[in-house]
This record gives sequence, C-alpha cells and structure tokens, in this order.
Amino acid sequence: MGKEVEKIILKRGHELVGVYDPYHQYKFEREKFEQADLIIDYTTPGSAVYNITQCFENNKPIVVGTTGWYHEFDQVVEKCREFNGTLFYATNFSIGVNILFKLNELLGKLLDHQSGYKVELFESHHIHKKDAPSGTALTLANSLIKNIKHLEELKILPEGSIETVNENALPVYFKREGDVVGRHRIAIQSDIDRLCIEHEAFNRSGFATGTLVASEWVLGKKGIFTMQDLFDNL
Repeated sequence: MGKEVEKIILKRGHELVGVYDPYHQYKFEREKFEQADLIIDYTTPGSAVYNITQCFENNKPIVVGTTGWYHEFDQVVEKCREFNGTLFYATNFSIGVNILFKLNELLGKLLDHQSGYKVELFESHHIHKKDAPSGTALTLANSLIKNIKHLEELKILPEGSIETVNENALPVYFKREGDVVGRHRIAIQSDIDRLCIEHEAFNRSGFATGTLVASEWVLGKKGIFTMQDLFDNL
C-alpha cells in the first residue's frame, strides 16, 4: 500500500518529503517529519497508535489506513482532544467499498423486518495481512448487528469451519490466500432463495486514490473524521 500511495501522491501533484519503511531499514528523519503538511500511515496494528499520538503531539494531521488498532480507539480520542489533533481513519478507503457499506446498511434495515433469512459474511485477503478478520469485514458486521435486532454478537471463524453458530450470532469467515487484494461478500439465505453482495478489489490503486482524496479533504480541519464525513461533505 505504501508504494501505491507514493505513486498517487506524485500523480496528483503533491510532494513526498519523506518515507519511513522499516522493511528497507530507512531511518526516520525528524527534519522531514517536521516539513510535512500531513502524514499517511499504512503500517502495522502495533505501531499505528504510537504514530497517531506522535502526530497529535506535533500538530500534524494524520490519515490512517492501518486497521487492527481499534481496541485502543478511546485512548486515541482522548489524545486527539488533549492536543486538538486531526485524524482521518478508515477501515477501507476504496470508493467502491464505501458504496458497499451503504448497500450493507440498507440490507440490514430491510432484513430487520423479515424472518427466515440467515446472514453470513466472508472475507479473503493476501497471506501477509496482519489482522483477521479485516477491518472492512468488521465494519460490515457491526453495521448488520446495529440494524438487525436479533443479532447480538460476532462469531469469527476461518472459512470452511463447521462449527455451529447460534441464531443470535453473525458468522464472519476469513481466509488468507496468495496475493488476494481484498474480497468481501455478504450472503443471506432462506429456504426459498439466496442473495449475495460482493466487492472484489483487483489492485490497490483504488485504496490509494481514496487515501489521497481523504488527505486533501482533511487538511485544515480539526477532529476525527471517516469516509462518511467525506461522502457527506463532497
């Protein structure tokens, strides 16, 4: 993702003042950090909160595409308030995926008034992805639980699992294979029919483009923002 973001930064006419890439042992340069108008983070769940905090403390807006750190979200909110910081985060910056979020929200509201349908979520990603299930899958799942009253919890399982899932749980099946960029599917099934809504990313450029659109939009703003804020104010 870092390489894709770098390409789009230059393509959209911005200047890239510095890159921190631990896989190639580039050293973090304080001078370049201070020159930056904005920081983009595609790192790891273990480092994202530290990076966010550093940006808050140094008055640098940060856009975060890393997932897997949301269990520390309350801590991040407190830090943002303390330093009057700027954070734009998303489980997925793809425009197509954010359309999927809207469709999924509508699906949940419609299903809440229907009986006889079982809901399942499936996601697949490349073998190097650190978190499972994906942040995108969790966003989809939490929206369904919010809108379908009888669903009370998530049941996270590897795809192919034969473990029984009770009727009050939403199963989220994950798979890690090859170099799959990202695939998410919501499936509902009854005794009479089956419906699926699926999004598949063919490459990472869509995520990178959305990241830069968000970066351009959030400059000059204070607070915590998501793709919902961007969509509502474009």
